Amino acid sequence: LDNAERTGRAQVSQSVSLNQKRPAPVLVRVASRAENVAGEPGRGYSLYVDIYYTDGTPLYGQHQAFPVGTTQWQVGELVIQPEKPIRNVNIYLLLRGMAGTAWFDDVAMMEDALPAGQSAPPSRNPGGATPVDARK
Repeated sequence: LDNAERTGRAQVSQSVSLNQKRPAPVLVRVASRAENVAGEPGRGYSLYVDIYYTDGTPLYGQHQAFPVGTTQWQVGELVIQPEKPIRNVNIYLLLRGMAGTAWFDDVAMMEDALPAGQSAPPSRNPGGATPVDARK
């Protein structure tokens, strides 16, 4: 994604239908690197996920921010523990309100089919912390 000015709103997205019968954790992961990305760290340069439950209600704004500036490849991931069964997951790779170039690769979304009563391990990047540099 490339924005010549900070007013740019580049993004790519994909919707994945799950139609879960019972709530199950979902892992969303992507690798990204940046070149001269200028702006405040946050949702503007991030992996961003919206979920819609089978009853039609949403869970908006789950995100993993990436560091701005010029970076090597880094992995960002979210583990989402749904309260209800998920109908679909909308995945967005964002470069909004920032100038610069961001590359994204290896996008993955996985449903974790754990036995009832068990939960998925926590994300390696809880709470939107700085992603791990996974490709040195």
